[in-house]
Amino acid sequence: MLIDLHMHTRRSDGIWSVERLLEEVRARRLDVFSTSDHDTLDAYPLRFDVPATCIPAFEGGIAKKESPLPLALTAQRIARSARMTAMIESVRTYGVDVTMEHVRAQTGDGASLGRPHLARALVAIGAVTTVQEAFLIRESGGVSIELLNLGVDGIEIVHPTVNTDVQAQRTAKARERHLLVTGGTDFYAPLPEHSTGVEFAREDVEQLLHAIALRAQ
Repeated sequence: MLIDLHMHTRRSDGIWSVERLLEEVRARRLDVFSTSDHDTLDAYPLRFDVPATCIPAFEGGIAKKESPLPLALTAQRIARSARMTAMIESVRTYGVDVTMEHVRAQTGDGASLGRPHLARALVAIGAVTTVQEAFLIRESGGVSIELLNLGVDGIEIVHPTVNTDVQAQRTAKARERHLLVTGGTDFYAPLPEHSTGVEFAREDVEQLLHAIALRAQ
């Protein structure tokens, strides 16, 4: 099946509107998709007729169990604003005259701030020539921590940053722990090297949909 469970719109750090992204879903003939904006469900409900199955989703941190979801997402967006301020200050220490105003000029109304907004701001002021260059500068170091011991239901095994060896390792770990698996392109802007949509086993997609249906009962 052709699916994409990791796509962003202008509601967070994507450059396309919800409507434009849904046109892409139709054009690519995706079977299942999600708009997974950062810390917001503002893309929903979808007001566009598409034949694909939609799984409502968002990408964000872990909220306290007692927190109602809308309040938790609002808190996450506030935290993102604080993190953005810190990132801007970090970049400015290298003599780059970027400001929060430059960053917000790259966002949609009420968008949850993310690294792509800062990257586009750096391009806009001429500090770098491409968004990819900005990401390479920003991501010169770091670590990735999986949350398997916190009781998650599944893991993302397909992502642009994951090579085939890591994908195989994640898949094996998911099978070992009987976890659901997801995947997507982490789409936020059209790039020449890849399109939306990834090939996924029908059995894995059906297990995911079944688990969601059971949780909704």
